Amino acid sequence: MKLLILVIAMLVSTIAIADTYVKGWMTLSIPAQFMKKFLVILLFALPSITFANDFSGFYIGANISNDKNEFNLVSKTISTGEPYGWRVDSDDTDLSFGLNTGFNKIIDSKILLGIEVGYNHSDNNQKKDGICHFNNGDCSVDTFSYPVKFTNEKDMTIAGRFGYLLTPKTLIYISGGIAKAWMKADYFNETGTSIIDTESKSFNGIRYGVGFEYFLWDHLSLQGSFAQTNFKAEDFLKNADSNYELSADYNTIDIDTQSLSIGINYHF
Repeated sequence: MKLLILVIAMLVSTIAIADTYVKGWMTLSIPAQFMKKFLVILLFALPSITFANDFSGFYIGANISNDKNEFNLVSKTISTGEPYGWRVDSDDTDLSFGLNTGFNKIIDSKILLGIEVGYNHSDNNQKKDGICHFNNGDCSVDTFSYPVKFTNEKDMTIAGRFGYLLTPKTLIYISGGIAKAWMKADYFNETGTSIIDTESKSFNGIRYGVGFEYFLWDHLSLQGSFAQTNFKAEDFLKNADSNYELSADYNTIDIDTQSLSIGINYHF
């Protein structure tokens, strides 16, 4: 129980520090400074606590990710499904932080089967001009205007894990599952000076990746992973004044996220 309390405090510390970093503050706030000092004390205290370690069973964790988000919004003709008129292509890289929990089962001492549920929060947002090509729509010349600002607010994942124990303390694995993301889009006027409409929508997608875990101390493991998540949807922007949703058009959006994560897990 004592170790569990310490680990929970570590997770809170990690989130507090990550939250201030994600918001781009130059210095940590007073609560975050306190939590950072508390984390250092915990790191010195934990090695003296010893229990048996094993990847099997339940675990909880926290992580920080470097995410690359790509948004592709394309207007298409209803009759043919071919691109027509306006589109937006945008990509950006930002930090996010998350929480995860899961359950593992070790088979024949080397093979691991598991399931993991994750929650990720991001302040990623990107504003990009729309593009209308003269030979692919209703523009007489190439036009760059009517920007759209995309905001990736949060997402949740459920994924299975298949792993192999290189040693009793070292695990490598592959994962795959489903994801749900909550996105927001701000549609601007032609000059990009004011917002005409704001629309929010959730997207379903698939997630797959690879990773490793290594026990630092008993019950505590370091986890690193790389994951790709793909979302697809239609009719994200539906405002009547939007150039991306004309009467004879509809729009599709593809969202691809590549995440490089590192975190700490506590195994019960």
